[in-house]
Amino acid sequence: MQIENVSWHDGVIDAFSFDQEGNILLDCRLYLTMDDSKRCRVGLKISAVTRMSVDIDAEALRDNRQSGNISDGRYLVAQSTASLKLFLSDGLIWIEGKSIEMNLDETSDELSRDIGN
Repeated sequence: MQIENVSWHDGVIDAFSFDQEGNILLDCRLYLTMDDSKRCRVGLKISAVTRMSVDIDAEALRDNRQSGNISDGRYLVAQSTASLKLFLSDGLIWIEGKSIEMNLDETSDELSRDIGN
């Protein structure tokens, strides 16, 4: 599964953090396709972050956690920059960096089907 093919709708953000190297780490649970019935744990690492804009309503994120606090997402690559925009329940996270890595937790009990890379 590649990040370009992920179904962001009704996903959930579980954690958002920074590491000491200037990377941003996002832990999410996403439906990998619109047909999936369970979410899969997904880790995103945005490396060498150059720009970030965050406008979130923390209460709306909490209130919509069960049904999904991610409305949609966009992944774009232009020249040497990767960009991720997550449209949230009453908010937006927009991050640009050198690259974006996606790691699936295939041992998660929320994984609904076998995933090939």
